[in-house]
Amino acid sequence: MRKYQPIWLKLKREGTAAIAAHPLLHARVIKAVIKEKWLDQGYKLQLLPYYTVLTYKKEGAKITFSLSRFLSPHIGASDV
Repeated sequence: MRKYQPIWLKLKREGTAAIAAHPLLHARVIKAVIKEKWLDQGYKLQLLPYYTVLTYKKEGAKITFSLSRFLSPHIGASDV
C-alpha cells in the first residue's frame, strides 16, 4: 500500500478525511492525495456519469479533505 493511499481510501468511503501534519508538509500531503485520486481509475469508472471534486481546508496543523459529487455536463443520450 502506498504511503498516502489510506487517506484516499477513507475519503472515498466516508466523503471526508482529516489528518494532522506539520504545516511545512501540507503541500506534500495535499499533492499526494490529489495524485491518489488521479491514479484511481476504477473509482472514476464506478462513478460514471458523475465526477468528483476534491477540496481541502487547512487549519493550523490540520488538513480536512472532502469530496463533492457532480453530474457530468458532457453526458449524452448514448451514455445513458
